[in-house]
Amino acid sequence: MIRSRHFRFLCFPSVQVVSFLFFLISSFLCAASPFQLLHSSSNTLTVEFRLPKPDRQASFSQLIGIPAGSKPRVTVTSLKLVGSSDTNANSSSNSVSVAPVGIIRGQYIARIDVQPFHTNKIYEILQFQIDFDSPPIIRTTDRNSPYFEDFFRSNLLNYHQALNWRNVPQPTRTAPARALADFPKYKIFVRKTGLYKIDSSDLTNLDIDLETVDLSSIRIDNRGLKVGAYVIDHNHNNYLDNTDGIVFYAEKIINNKFTDENVYWLSWNSDDPSTPIDSIDVAPEDKDATVPIGFKKTEHFEKDYYHDPLVEVKSEFVDHYFWMRFTGGADAKAREKNFRIDLPNAVPRDKISRRGELRIKFQGISTRANANHRAWIRLSGKSLAPAVQWRKQGAPLLIRQFDQNAVLHHDSPNFLNILAGDNNNTPVSRADFYLDWAELDYWHSFRAQDGKLEFNSDTEPPTVGETTRFQIDGFPRKDIDLYRIRKGSLVAKLQNMWIDEFEEGNYRVTFEDRVDQPTTYFAADDISYSYINTPVLAKTSDLKNPTNQADYIVISHTNFFDSIQPLVEYRESQGMKVKIVDIDIIYDQFSHGLFNPNAIQKFLRYAYVNWRKPAPTFVLLVGDAHYDYKESIVQVYRRDYDAKYNLYPIFVPTFHGWSPESGETAMDHRFVLLSGDDALPDMYIGRLPSQYPHELDVVVEKIINYEKNLKRGPWQGRIVEVADNEIDNPGQDDIFEKTREDLIQNVIPVSYDTKKVYLREIVSPLRTNKIIMDSINEGVLVLEYAGHGSTQTWADEAIFRMEDARKLRNEYLPFILATTCLNGQFDKPLQFGQYCLIDQFIFNEYGAVACLSATRLTYGSANAEFDKEIFRAMLSENHETLGSIIATAKTRFISNASTRWVPGAEQYTLFGDPATRLATPELKVNVELTELVVDPNKELVVHRNSIGRSLLNLSGKLDFKIEAGFNTDNMRMFANFPASDKAQLLIRERDNITVWQGEFGDVRISIPRGTSFGEGTIRAITYDENYTAVGGSRFWIHQPLIYDIRENMDHLVTNTLDLQAQIVDNEGSDGITSVKVVWSDTQNFVDNTYRMIPDPNPPGSTVKKGTWYRIEKPIPLPKGGRVVRYTIHVKDVSNYSISSERKVVDVPEGANLAIASSANQTAPIRYRYSPSLKKHTLIADIVNDGGRPVNTAIEVWFSEGDADKNADQQIDRDALTLGHVDILPRDWKSGAGSLQETTAILVLNTPLSTGLHKIYVFADPEDSEDDHGDFITGKLDEPRSFDNRSFTILIVNEFTLKTDEPLIARSIDHVFRAGFEAGALAGVPAISISVDEVILPKSFQPDLFPAPTPRLNNLVKAVSDSNYSAYKIDLLSDKAYLTRPTQVDFLLSLDQLHNKIQNRDGLYLNQADHYEKFKAALNREVESISIYRWKTDIKAWQRIDSKVKLDTDIPDSQGNFPIFQEKFVTPTRVENRNLSKLSKSQIHIDPNLTPIGQWAILFLNKHSYEVLIKLKGSSVIEKLGQNGYVNRTFKDEILGLELNLNDVGSDQEFEFGDVLIFETEVNVNGQVQVDSLRKANAGNGVGHANVSKDYPEEFLPGDWLIFFTQHDRFEIHDGLNTPIRYLHGSPIVGRVNQPLTLKAIGIDLLINSGDRSFQFGDKMKFSTSLVGVLTTTVTELTPLTLSYNTDRVPPKIKWWVDGEERYTESLIEPRPEISILLQDVNGIDIDSFSIQLSKDEGPFVEVNDFEIANKNNPAIISIEYEPILFIGRYLFRVRVKDLNGNKLGGDFTEFLYQVDKNPDLYPPEIEMYVNDTPLVDGIVLRKQPKFDITINDDKGIDSKTIKLFFNVEGNQLEELTLKSFDIIFDPAIPTQANMYFAPDTSNANYQIRVTVQDKSGNLAESSDINFQIDEPVKVAKILNIPNPIKNQTFFTYELTQAAYSVEIKIYTVGGRLIRTISDASAKRGYNELHWNARDEDGIRLANGTYFYKIKVQIEDQHLEKIKRLAILR
Repeated sequence: MIRSRHFRFLCFPSVQVVSFLFFLISSFLCAASPFQLLHSSSNTLTVEFRLPKPDRQASFSQLIGIPAGSKPRVTVTSLKLVGSSDTNANSSSNSVSVAPVGIIRGQYIARIDVQPFHTNKIYEILQFQIDFDSPPIIRTTDRNSPYFEDFFRSNLLNYHQALNWRNVPQPTRTAPARALADFPKYKIFVRKTGLYKIDSSDLTNLDIDLETVDLSSIRIDNRGLKVGAYVIDHNHNNYLDNTDGIVFYAEKIINNKFTDENVYWLSWNSDDPSTPIDSIDVAPEDKDATVPIGFKKTEHFEKDYYHDPLVEVKSEFVDHYFWMRFTGGADAKAREKNFRIDLPNAVPRDKISRRGELRIKFQGISTRANANHRAWIRLSGKSLAPAVQWRKQGAPLLIRQFDQNAVLHHDSPNFLNILAGDNNNTPVSRADFYLDWAELDYWHSFRAQDGKLEFNSDTEPPTVGETTRFQIDGFPRKDIDLYRIRKGSLVAKLQNMWIDEFEEGNYRVTFEDRVDQPTTYFAADDISYSYINTPVLAKTSDLKNPTNQADYIVISHTNFFDSIQPLVEYRESQGMKVKIVDIDIIYDQFSHGLFNPNAIQKFLRYAYVNWRKPAPTFVLLVGDAHYDYKESIVQVYRRDYDAKYNLYPIFVPTFHGWSPESGETAMDHRFVLLSGDDALPDMYIGRLPSQYPHELDVVVEKIINYEKNLKRGPWQGRIVEVADNEIDNPGQDDIFEKTREDLIQNVIPVSYDTKKVYLREIVSPLRTNKIIMDSINEGVLVLEYAGHGSTQTWADEAIFRMEDARKLRNEYLPFILATTCLNGQFDKPLQFGQYCLIDQFIFNEYGAVACLSATRLTYGSANAEFDKEIFRAMLSENHETLGSIIATAKTRFISNASTRWVPGAEQYTLFGDPATRLATPELKVNVELTELVVDPNKELVVHRNSIGRSLLNLSGKLDFKIEAGFNTDNMRMFANFPASDKAQLLIRERDNITVWQGEFGDVRISIPRGTSFGEGTIRAITYDENYTAVGGSRFWIHQPLIYDIRENMDHLVTNTLDLQAQIVDNEGSDGITSVKVVWSDTQNFVDNTYRMIPDPNPPGSTVKKGTWYRIEKPIPLPKGGRVVRYTIHVKDVSNYSISSERKVVDVPEGANLAIASSANQTAPIRYRYSPSLKKHTLIADIVNDGGRPVNTAIEVWFSEGDADKNADQQIDRDALTLGHVDILPRDWKSGAGSLQETTAILVLNTPLSTGLHKIYVFADPEDSEDDHGDFITGKLDEPRSFDNRSFTILIVNEFTLKTDEPLIARSIDHVFRAGFEAGALAGVPAISISVDEVILPKSFQPDLFPAPTPRLNNLVKAVSDSNYSAYKIDLLSDKAYLTRPTQVDFLLSLDQLHNKIQNRDGLYLNQADHYEKFKAALNREVESISIYRWKTDIKAWQRIDSKVKLDTDIPDSQGNFPIFQEKFVTPTRVENRNLSKLSKSQIHIDPNLTPIGQWAILFLNKHSYEVLIKLKGSSVIEKLGQNGYVNRTFKDEILGLELNLNDVGSDQEFEFGDVLIFETEVNVNGQVQVDSLRKANAGNGVGHANVSKDYPEEFLPGDWLIFFTQHDRFEIHDGLNTPIRYLHGSPIVGRVNQPLTLKAIGIDLLINSGDRSFQFGDKMKFSTSLVGVLTTTVTELTPLTLSYNTDRVPPKIKWWVDGEERYTESLIEPRPEISILLQDVNGIDIDSFSIQLSKDEGPFVEVNDFEIANKNNPAIISIEYEPILFIGRYLFRVRVKDLNGNKLGGDFTEFLYQVDKNPDLYPPEIEMYVNDTPLVDGIVLRKQPKFDITINDDKGIDSKTIKLFFNVEGNQLEELTLKSFDIIFDPAIPTQANMYFAPDTSNANYQIRVTVQDKSGNLAESSDINFQIDEPVKVAKILNIPNPIKNQTFFTYELTQAAYSVEIKIYTVGGRLIRTISDASAKRGYNELHWNARDEDGIRLANGTYFYKIKVQIEDQHLEKIKRLAILR
């Protein structure tokens, strides 16, 4: 394999080496794109990539348009390697890729990535085809804006093809919106929750005619929803009179970071008025109704004083203002804070036993790596332990419950005390953490305050689902109104309540209501309503009218309408349609009147989707903004300084997002992200951040004059690059210069005269300042500053300041780029008249026409890359406007940048008009030199050429078009020649060059004396009244030129590097005296010099006076992974020397082994059973991700546990190795994602034992014979050895039991285990055993309950499953059996038993005075728990004697041994505890505000939850700033989200870790809607958690949540929802299919993927706990379970003899019928039942001849027993237990009887005859049988027992019914009976049997007698009916037995056969056949007489009979 590369670049004398890459010598555009479009079709695109020379960037990218939803596939069709002339298609799979990056204005965008450089080859040319797998969606393109098309043309390689794929959004199908003037609406601003009343005066004060106010049409809205209103219309005239009013309920806004002011809308004459509220009678009626004493009330405490940008909090929804700051340390004031809480109407302590709850939201501030926070909380002096702890900038929500009767005071103040325990060494001037807000739930009495009370149905005592009687007192007046409220709206006016004055001046309201859902009530006397502020008339608007159309939208505050109007008119004069939009109207229309910056984006999205084509392109924001939304700084100044802070208002807000290093960051860019879930702009946006109209007047005039009165001149060809020094990085103080040099050399076209102003070179800040000022005043097109910055300066040395901007007097306005920090921080809350530096550039009369700057901190490296995109778009492409330039640069940068850099680009803000046309030259002057290397003794000659422009053709190539109308004589060319003194300028000019029809002649410029060797430039500029043109080129004087270098590396065969170089000199090869290569490698660090000689076989084309040279001998390559450094030195005949820049060649690294799998969903280490080998195997996937193939054999070792604990790279002597596998070179194959891959398979002679195994794999370890000092591990010299080892956790639940070995088998959840002794197995030498969890139906046993086996602690109360979880052991062989009992252990949850005792008995284990009682209670509980076996036949559980394991090593103080405690981890659970589904009715979103993405509702406990969102297209998970609560409405006005979650009517509460998921998505109409609701995981993988084998001592009991953040990553949270963290503070993040050790809690965790991937919001839960062990032994392997038994009652028995209950010693018959009935609700253990019999006081004998009648119903068992007794005295003893082990009668029960006669023991006699002949076996009958049977018995026959059995021989005899035979029996003569049986049967062999009993029960049974019926066949009863025949007849006949066949023939009287009917019925008995009286031809027969003959065939003979018939028609 040959690796080649080549570079073409220009080099300089060694004394002045300048590093830059190859560029076109004469160019207006820097370089043509390496991508060329070759062909396109409806669904394919063919592209060619050519590697630029000698560009070494790792990859190249190009944007293309793709069809919506397409997943492009790439196929390389041909390629060419550098240094090779062959082309083929054997490309690496990852050399070309295509990835979608987003959507811009409905155009789906993808990025082509080409990686030409690989470890063993370089691609010079790649041709590839892109297939779009989904058919293109053809849309009309007439919505496209002409102002946006230059963006698409410049960026999309397949622009014309992609035009057909514009997925234009479809407007919402609604009628045009009516203007607000049709029915005026008024805004009512509300800051407090209350019952509000609108009086007539509120409207008359607004000059509203009350007669126009129709009360029946009143409508009140809030957040787009109708709100209930109660109309007070005293005279019922439906109009608002002076005494009338409108009542509505309004809520204040909580946790809204933008505003505290809610907005309600009032209107009338509406087509859709508010629904009239009901009037409901609530008169008390139920005297038994519950009367609660209090209700739960929530008080929220919050103030905004301190701002923090929260640099580590990525959520854009969090509030950045906080209440109190805390700093740990010695300063008491900074450490501890108190605030007072008054609760005057709390329920008195002595009357309440309910718990309250305190919630406190903190915000960490310290960002140090180990910053820890701790806060202790005390409420009214009571500590609410434990302290809350968190790290860095976490924001925990502390939740503490408390007993209200022990903490809160109702008659004195309460105080909340917070003490910081931080020890972060934070200065007192800074904060460790903030208090954000606090919230208190407490029980409030039903007592009004100030004449009103709002209360709810969450009462004490609880009354949900019952009729409740409410009594509220404390009203000073009798006239009281009462309302019902639900979901924030009035729903009913309550009437007929009782009002009485139970104390003087204290009125009480009593009413009843049935509470079936959470309900709020409001009671107020008639003067205690809240009254509204003056309503504000909403402005008229047509923003939602789809007939609108605009190219340019101005969003402005009304203060600036007049000032912006001239710019609007100017843009309209250019043909644009412009619309000015009032920002207040945007709030009204898109955030329901609430101040919300997001409304701007929603409006723009609406306009983009719904307005008429084409959609808007330009957006201009007019007005300043800041981040202090609630003017907190004004409050701080008033509070702390008693001073006024003249904060300017937010005229037009910005969007505050998050960016690295800065946190909260202004990003106007976000407003124009409209059509995709990406960061790509869909409109061009700019801002004019004015505070005063006169400022805006200035900038508007500047913008208009810049375009309208453009003064063309040389300034259009000038650029200034200003660079800061880097004083903070010694040795790198030229870092900013390097990026400028890279920009100048490689991006800015040589056509532009670029001035360098470098502070490091100039040194003096004052001089630098003067150069900047002079440059701007002289006139430049663009000025850029790169370096450090602040809001008001450039550089730490202040080389440019605010006052400098004010001093500018420049005639020509530049576009200023400030690629620095903070220059554009316009959103800092300043006072009127204060600005940032960029503002000063804009609002100054001079300054700049526009600026582009960052609003916060930025990355220098990211700025440099963004800079290149800006200049490429600005100077090398045809963009008409600044908006298009900036959008192009951002799109390209964002499409390629890392995620962390994207916010940096988004914060770059255009301060100016995005429609401004930058005054870049429109035309290009082609400057083509006759020679590149110029003889200093000759002239510099520019060859005659032309002026025009380069245009892209359909294939993406540039075509040059001459501008024939360009005529001028002012063209100027000036050449800069290199001088020995850098300070000296050697410039020669040619002025007044004539241009005619776009062409000019040769231009000669003399070379001045003193010209030194080096690079020079020549530039041209010219202009007329319409165009400006520039051009330029580079040349070289006095020196050779290294024009091209080719590198050819062979690292596989010769292991060398070959070099070729093309050298250009003005004298050709004769001018070169020597070419040498000086090289060194990083292995030996020795410099070597090799000659280069002329190459007779050039690898490429040769330029004029160029010569190819080749290295005399190749350079040997060093060790893989190292580099070769070389420099080429050239000397000419004039003794001038040049040197190339030092080149670095990466030598491909050697083979590198890694334990990894090429399949994403496959674990690299696996345990499998091989059917072919019939053995278990361990499998390890190994890849070679290095640069060279593996060429030697290696060993792969497998071990149980780490085999190299001392890390010496050798297998430890004591390692538990399982074996090794040899991998030979031939075992490797080409890898999918790596160079090679193979699989090591270790065959195990012994399978792994059941349980947890930590299996390590070590590839190529160091062998004992290896050289341990060669720094090489094993046989391979690898660049990396850390990835040679890996491990996995295997869960094995397969067992092998052998005859001579013991075994412990466990269930998969380890709750159950079985122990087998050695020698227990028989029948086979070894057998597989399975232990499975089985689900069995719930038994009927009412006193059995599932015992508390270990499970999720919070799920204990959720056990309502009707099934038991049981375990079953199976021996997987029919031949195997056990000879010894099996020991069985069950694990018992002690935690749950402890909780039960605590809750039931109030006993606590950790309290010394409770210990003995607690232990006794625990023992009682354990005694009630036993192991049970499943009885399949009766479907019930049977108790087995079992005992609890004791800890015999630790006796207690009384010498007793406590219960043994074992560490246990539950299996992971994925189900929610509350199984309720989330419905769309519970979610309300605002289509204008709610973002699209995935939402997770994560429950913290049974009543509170957090809301998380993962915005679509983002990987960041953001938590909303407030928490929600069950049974309360959750509202987030910022996001337009409302949730109503409740558990009323649910069987189960929510618990920690329950998660509900929903998504918001854009529908086909562009509206946001709720979609994809789920309560279960999307993924079906499984989790395994076990006690850590490495850190068992760290085991920590608790509840744990595994929360998936994406498909393959998850976090682990504790029971407080706090992530478990590493020691350095970052959250532990696990990955699917990779084992994770959680040292902090002593757990090993493994999450395995399923066939469905996990998604955001998926979760698993598990618990860790200490458990007890119950043990027993079993002899049969039936299902077993652990049950809790409350049954203490033994079975009941009833005993009957011959149907009667007999007294003791009564006389009974010798053969009695004894009936026994056993009863037990929990079931009878019938196996324990026994009867013993003793005669005449003799020994007891076991009785076995009883019958159990109904075994299937063990609750009631019937037993029949018929003993045979002789004369004597008999004692019956009965023993039985129930299934719970309770014994009958304590041990047994006895019955005593006497018998006075002996029993009858002889059965009846049976005699049988057939056809009057004795019936003997084998008799043959020739006619049908007639049986006569006689029965005799001298003691009497039981006629009911006579039975006759009969059937064909060979079949089972069947009992015949009594209807089948006759019985003659006379009860008066019971000694005899007769039976008669005459069956009618076909010929066959038969059997017969008779049974009968006598009255003593003796049974007589005849033998089974066989006989044969062989009756001959006869035919009889032959007729045809009717006869005579008219049309048809039926032939009928009977056969004694079935015949073979029957045939009927019809003849005439003359004997002629006229019809034959074959296959007539031949069955035994009656037969019939139809005939239609027609002949064979179907002709009707004539009247007359006919004969017919019936022929019956019988074997070899037949019967015939003839009959006559007649036909008479």
